[in-house]
Amino acid sequence: MVAYAKAHRLSVQAFYRAKARLMRYGAGQRPPSRSVFQRVEVVSGPVRLSSCRVHLPNGVVVELGVEEAALGRVLQAAGAWS
Repeated sequence: MVAYAKAHRLSVQAFYRAKARLMRYGAGQRPPSRSVFQRVEVVSGPVRLSSCRVHLPNGVVVELGVEEAALGRVLQAAGAWS
């Protein structure tokens, strides 16, 4: 880290302070081991779709057309994100 700071003309003390500040905000945490992605099945041919809009706690809105038979699974997966 000292070599990096010097190579980029940074104060070594400021570099370590910035690193400590980032660690306090969780920058050094490992990502969750469980994947947030869900497997989906791609089907061909006409299917009956329902419109689905999901508002996540972080303000993200996801809107999609979902086969009616899969709507429950989509809502269950979205609930796991909150």
